[in-house]
Amino acid sequence: MASTTAPSKVKAVVENVECVSCEVKQLQKTCLDLSKMIEETFSENDKNLELQEVIDKIGQLDKSLSYLFFIRYIENISDEIETFLLSGDDQSVIILYTSLTNISCQLQTSVCHHLVSYVHETLHFWHNLIKEKLSKEYNDLLKTLKWPFCGTNATLLNVPLLETMTRFKILIEYLFHLQLPEEMIKPVVTSVLLTDFAPVSLPIALLVRPLRQRFIYHFTGAKLTNRQDKPEWFFTQILTWIKDHVQWVQKNIQPVADSVGFGHLDIKFS
Repeated sequence: MASTTAPSKVKAVVENVECVSCEVKQLQKTCLDLSKMIEETFSENDKNLELQEVIDKIGQLDKSLSYLFFIRYIENISDEIETFLLSGDDQSVIILYTSLTNISCQLQTSVCHHLVSYVHETLHFWHNLIKEKLSKEYNDLLKTLKWPFCGTNATLLNVPLLETMTRFKILIEYLFHLQLPEEMIKPVVTSVLLTDFAPVSLPIALLVRPLRQRFIYHFTGAKLTNRQDKPEWFFTQILTWIKDHVQWVQKNIQPVADSVGFGHLDIKFS
């Protein structure tokens, strides 16, 4: 009985061992397959990472190229402005300057701060040059028109030539377009009373300049008319100048402002 039982147990153990061995081999095969799959996955991920790096580099190069193209575009505008400025084509100069102004406004929200600064500096550069040229001719025409209408000029019956007034109004239009964007204007406020007022438009600033010089001459320094106990003297003078010039300004300046998109400006209060 014992002799038959022992072989049966041994046989069962052997069968169990063989079964376990088969399972181990199967598990080993499964492990190898999984290991191979993992290696392939890692290899694929590495390829994806390499591909992403290439894509990122292409994106950076594309941005750099666009940046350079944009700078070249600004330089081309500058070259054209210089050409037209030298040839005396003021209309083309103003058209190009206006384009540059629009570009500057569109860049206000850009994170490319160096590019924004470059455009602003370029705009300032041309603004100053064009302003110098147009202001000289504008002031010469004002003298021809006997502006301001003070002293002996007030008594002259001066009827300007049609071509003089035509050119004068064209210059007014150009000077309106020459305004810098508001965000680029550094306010020069000498009184708290002026903080709520918009900057004076360029053609009006040039109109007021000779009157301002007269005011400074009479009501500052050691002049007899500069009396703190007689403030009515300079108030009266200012009101007189307004009365003598407001009608002419409304007739000749306001229509030009309206026609070029500055109708929101009431010139007599500018």
